[in-house]
Amino acid sequence: MNEHLREQLEACRPGSDELREPEMTALAEQLARDPELRAQWERIGQFDAAVAEAFDEVPVPPELADRLLTALGAADASNQPSPLDEIPLDEPLLQTATTSPVPRRRSRRWAIVAATAVAASLLVAVGMWLTRTGPSIGSAELVRQSHGWRQEVLQGDAGQWQTDMAAAPRDDYPLPRSVTASAKAWQRVAALDDPSAVAFDLAPRGARRAVLFVIRTRRSTGELPGSPPRSPQSGTGGWQIGVWHSGDVIYVLAVSGDRRQYLDLIRAATTI
Repeated sequence: MNEHLREQLEACRPGSDELREPEMTALAEQLARDPELRAQWERIGQFDAAVAEAFDEVPVPPELADRLLTALGAADASNQPSPLDEIPLDEPLLQTATTSPVPRRRSRRWAIVAATAVAASLLVAVGMWLTRTGPSIGSAELVRQSHGWRQEVLQGDAGQWQTDMAAAPRDDYPLPRSVTASAKAWQRVAALDDPSAVAFDLAPRGARRAVLFVIRTRRSTGELPGSPPRSPQSGTGGWQIGVWHSGDVIYVLAVSGDRRQYLDLIRAATTI
């Protein structure tokens, strides 16, 4: 799946008729003939619906409008520049407020009300963005969550693993060059904010089992190393867990065995 189709897939909202739009024709046709892509689209819709439901429970502070009006009124009384002075008057929302044949002060009041509406809308938009992106993600949190992902793919239905590696979504979920083991199977798994992350079952040398999770995220990954760590972040329970990132892709390597077996799966020169 190319980048354009992936962006369209993520842009479709659950319960909407967006797939009927002319610009979505290619995506609609691909969904009709690709069961895996269709399943991914449904998972994204379910995830977005869950996020939207959670966001509905976060109200805009009731005092926001009064605080904005008070601040703008104080600036008006003191003849100091206000945020309204920076708003171009050709904005559609302000045209009605500023071109009506009413006294200037009333016009300014309507402009303040309009600006308040704009500010409230921006606050909601920022809140939605923060909800979607979330806080930064660290290695400790990834290690903790990876235990559940590992149990899901290793103890779940074995039929979920797909051995046709040519069908693996490597363009969107690339295998890093720093991992030396080859992948023998793959399956989708919901991880972090990615309902379509991919788990690769590796065929390592000398290790009983190894799984590489490849996750796309919009959360900040600045706290994570940019290459596989030589010392895994966790080595408890008979599993070595190494976590790193490349851009907006997070890699979680889980190896059954000791540190030596973990190191056998990564290159000494860890350039991704």
